[in-house]
Amino acid sequence: METLQTRNDLIEHGDLACLIAVDVPETQSVAIEQFTQLGFGIHTALSSEEFTTKFHANPYDVIVISEQLGACDVDTNPAIAELVVLSPIQRRELFVVLIGPNMVSRSEMQAFHYSVDITVNQADAHELKTIAGRGILKQEEFYAAFNSVLKAMRAGG
Repeated sequence: METLQTRNDLIEHGDLACLIAVDVPETQSVAIEQFTQLGFGIHTALSSEEFTTKFHANPYDVIVISEQLGACDVDTNPAIAELVVLSPIQRRELFVVLIGPNMVSRSEMQAFHYSVDITVNQADAHELKTIAGRGILKQEEFYAAFNSVLKAMRAGG
């Protein structure tokens, strides 16, 4: 039987960073492996309190949250609640994956309902790299024009 891992990779400015808040050992292990293969530095959070601390202390590109983190219900998950209150600009800078036994992989309606970018069923965790990778590319394409204009506005032109 696998055990939960604690990871706090050194992440430099400009590196890809992923916060994995998953407290199911097998799913966490697969998520760590898959995002490491994608070139992300990994931080783990084993509770909603640890998630909150790390989320506010570090900039992340991707966040993976277990639907039942800390034995809570998905509708009362404190980690998800942290994301719902972000400004639209802050939220657009993140790609959030909600994973668990009650999630339907790639369900846009379920993702919308929980204010995340993509949902993944726990049984499909081995496909996380592909599912999330495609979702990240889709998000980048969707926001490309917006981000270009925002960048130009910030540069003063």
